[in-house]
Amino acid sequence: MRITSLCCALAALAAVLAWPGTAVSQSDGPDASFSYAPENPRTGDSVRFVSSSCQPGGQLASQSWDLDGDGQYDDATGPEASTVFSGSGAFGIGLQVVGAGGRTDTSRRVVMVDTVYALPRGDAQRLMSPFPVVTIDGRLTKKGARITLFTVRGPVCARVRVSCRGRGCPSKKYSAYIGHRRLRLRRFERAYRVGAVITIRVAKGSSIGKFTQFRIRRHAAPARKDQCLRPGSSTGSRCPRG
Repeated sequence: MRITSLCCALAALAAVLAWPGTAVSQSDGPDASFSYAPENPRTGDSVRFVSSSCQPGGQLASQSWDLDGDGQYDDATGPEASTVFSGSGAFGIGLQVVGAGGRTDTSRRVVMVDTVYALPRGDAQRLMSPFPVVTIDGRLTKKGARITLFTVRGPVCARVRVSCRGRGCPSKKYSAYIGHRRLRLRRFERAYRVGAVITIRVAKGSSIGKFTQFRIRRHAAPARKDQCLRPGSSTGSRCPRG
């Protein structure tokens, strides 16, 4: 028998059609993105910008910031930067990253700065977009289950962290970035014994990410739990409504 697990549904015994896997290509270009805190800054606040950029399948050569809105990326370098806004209004902030072979990408965002007397705005609850989809496929065995396909789809440069405990785990921890195609976790495509637990966390910047956990059972499809993953958290929680 074959088993398949899809996002936001318990695994069920079924025959499924599995598409060919695609590995992250070394030729994927860099992707620039960043978040900032506090999300609702006031005049005089120090605002911290954190890059969530990556070079799928490689490493970034440099990261440069435009903090004064002049279009020139010459105000700071590195994965983090900060600035203080002396007045209120809309301010353009940019990040430029350089990847392998000199390929570049930029990301620009508008930061709304309130006066110290403004009423507080509600905290943003941004779901990662597109929201990650974790998929496994495989078959039951006498001692548990064998996973033959294990993929994660989501935004470029979202970081996927996998933890595994129990019989059959190839490693306790593993991490990788999603590239311009789905990420296939081939090292976790193997046989697992009853009781093994595989946990997947997908995170990027200040967006709400994905928490998925599989528990291998005896003579039954793996039990699956899908939740949201809030920034900075390692445990899943209920997804926001609306």
